[in-house]
Amino acid sequence: MDESEVIKIENVSKKYKTEIALKNCSLILQKGRIYGVVGPNGAGKTTLFKVILGLIEPTEGNILFEGDTEIKKSDIKFGALIETPYLNPELTAYQNLRYIQIIAGNDNKDKIPAVLQMVGLGDVEKKKVKKFSLGMKQRLGIAMAIINDADILILDEPMNGLDPEGIIEIREVILRLQKQQDITIVISSHILGELDKLVTDYIFIKKGEILLSDSKVNIEEKMVDNGINDFEEFYLRTIKAYE
Repeated sequence: MDESEVIKIENVSKKYKTEIALKNCSLILQKGRIYGVVGPNGAGKTTLFKVILGLIEPTEGNILFEGDTEIKKSDIKFGALIETPYLNPELTAYQNLRYIQIIAGNDNKDKIPAVLQMVGLGDVEKKKVKKFSLGMKQRLGIAMAIINDADILILDEPMNGLDPEGIIEIREVILRLQKQQDITIVISSHILGELDKLVTDYIFIKKGEILLSDSKVNIEEKMVDNGINDFEEFYLRTIKAYE
């Protein structure tokens, strides 16, 4: 096993009666990398995230953590922002984070100001969330996902609905996290241009199947070899080839 391997997904499938949400998915996620998961609506991205997080059980296949069959999901510190973060609008940013800590049995409240600073909310920790912009709420959602010392951060469409300024803010937060804390980050987004500014690796998924999993560097080499200058064109060609 590669020492940097944090998650290994082996032939994972998920079926709901007659619907196949995931089909024989295999992936290896390594420490400190940023994985961009892209695919059409209904491709299985959110289902894949929920399986990794243990929110739903796969119908078939295995998930190994740190390459060890004895290590369980409960032994890994996950942080996640799936769809819209749950925030109490009547509480301040500080109080929302403290609430998450209390649920997890985490007494390290001294960490809250540093985490708020990391996501760019250090100057509004006493402000009630009902007065936050959408971008501020998304950043607080990320803070809530990492407050309990997450090793792996999963973000499902964190830029959805944001204006350009909000998108830039989320991008800066993610890059700061990866650089300062060496967290493994898995992120989905339909905004391919923004993903390309973030990720080290790509995962293409369609109809529940992993079509491609490769580093950004290798993909850029493939683009040059095939005379493709635009990443979106490469993505669309790859997706179309599996129709």
